[in-house]
Amino acid sequence: MENKLLEAVKRHDLEVLTQIYTDAANASEQRGNIDEACFFLTQAYVCALQQGADIAVELRLRLVEYGREN
Repeated sequence: MENKLLEAVKRHDLEVLTQIYTDAANASEQRGNIDEACFFLTQAYVCALQQGADIAVELRLRLVEYGREN
């Protein structure tokens, strides 16, 4: 995953970055590490906003559920 992340950053590929961070958030959430999940959700949300992706709404709602966004 690290190489894929670094390549996406280098290419400024926001779609791939959104997916990587969302996947990482999902994995953290499954392990019960909510703080870590919210960190990754925030990163995914920012990337989604930057590209105007529809998933930004879903990511924001997840952050709201955890009290990290209003």
